[in-house]
Amino acid sequence: METQITFAIISRDGDILYRTADGKEYVVKYEDICQRKLEMVKVAQLTDLPIKDVCQIFGFKSKQTYYHAKGVLEEIGSVGLFPRKTGPKRNYVMSEELVTRTIELRFRTNWNMYAIGEKLREEGFPVRDRMVGEIFEKYRITVKKTPKKRLDGDAVNSSLRRK
Repeated sequence: METQITFAIISRDGDILYRTADGKEYVVKYEDICQRKLEMVKVAQLTDLPIKDVCQIFGFKSKQTYYHAKGVLEEIGSVGLFPRKTGPKRNYVMSEELVTRTIELRFRTNWNMYAIGEKLREEGFPVRDRMVGEIFEKYRITVKKTPKKRLDGDAVNSSLRRK
């Protein structure tokens, strides 16, 4: 059985509206990125419109979005269009032992958070340098600054003079 369907594709306030000749409508909401990508690939493959124009109709700025979506659909299907979870892949936990050891190293040495992070990793703690910084912030521990040695004017001038 073969059925011919004619419809117009209209972009309205970011939403995509399919409208048939008899007035029936189907709306793809702007917020539904997965559906917009799927529809974009369908329309691009079924029409002779340039890819750039199809991307603009569906609210995407580059052809790269189309080619990426098309590749994902061909490889793994529509499930690949869903956004992936971002952020850390593992849950790092600030254990009491880690916090205690970090603070201890901070007050017994003049190391910065990177040196302390390296030492903690050597001791077997699964810690990132940024976590050491977060511990400093949480317990309001300021970063120790080593005083810079000042050169007196004569020493600076003599080092700049050519011999």
